[in-house]
Amino acid sequence: MRNFSIFKLLHISSLWAYRFVTWAVLVCGFIFALLVLGVRFWVLPNISNYRETIARELSAATQQRITIGNLEGAGAGSICS
Repeated sequence: MRNFSIFKLLHISSLWAYRFVTWAVLVCGFIFALLVLGVRFWVLPNISNYRETIARELSAATQQRITIGNLEGAGAGSICS
């Protein structure tokens, strides 16, 4: 039985494939980190602006009257304990 290799089939070296996968993982990790930082420092500090919208959507989803008295997120400069 002959050895089957996807690398031979595609005419590329395994070193090139490993380098590509490594760079792809690094780029995806960097993009994920940017998304997390964006949520942490852009969305969460302004979450109180969406209090009524969140309460309205929760009320519609649960078919119960929901009110939110205070809503805050830990943003830049905030320390959570």
